[in-house]
Amino acid sequence: MILILIVFLLLVLKVWYDSKLIASQLLPNYTVIYTNGALINITCFLMGGFIPALFLRIKQQYLISTMCILVFFIVGFVLKNSINIYENFYGLSQYLG
Repeated sequence: MILILIVFLLLVLKVWYDSKLIASQLLPNYTVIYTNGALINITCFLMGGFIPALFLRIKQQYLISTMCILVFFIVGFVLKNSINIYENFYGLSQYLG
């Protein structure tokens, strides 16, 4: 559970850091989101699995909670290049520059 939060925080830091490394003014701000798209997709699936997993942990269903996180991670990993969740984050790119 803590690992999911750490991955989310590292993703935010990586996107912010990559946005600071773009030296060319010809590239649009959303280039950073596009290049980190697969990681954003996986993190979105993990955050989606975090909600039911947290509920199951509160109910002391630890094995089912862990399985829930694993299922969401595996599905996110398999679909990381098939779906484009990261396209929903292009609006946030205006705050990166």
